[in-house]
Amino acid sequence: MKDAIALRFTELPIVERTFPVLAIVAFFLVWEAACRMFDVPVFILPKPSEFLAVLAMVVLSIWLREKDSPESKDVDAPHFVTGS
Repeated sequence: MKDAIALRFTELPIVERTFPVLAIVAFFLVWEAACRMFDVPVFILPKPSEFLAVLAMVVLSIWLREKDSPESKDVDAPHFVTGS
């Protein structure tokens, strides 16, 4: 089932694959511009750049914490082996 979904996604034209990503980027750019133009206080509506910063930290921490990632320590190892 997973291979069938991946296969169907790769068979899509490049425009149909990139449109959702471009739509999200455009949404964040409009949101950021509106927040700056109307001087919206951050405590009412956080700017999208803050959401993107948190999202980047979460994604990178998950990706770097993967068990076979060369950038991370062994997840199952005790503290005295990893040095932390």
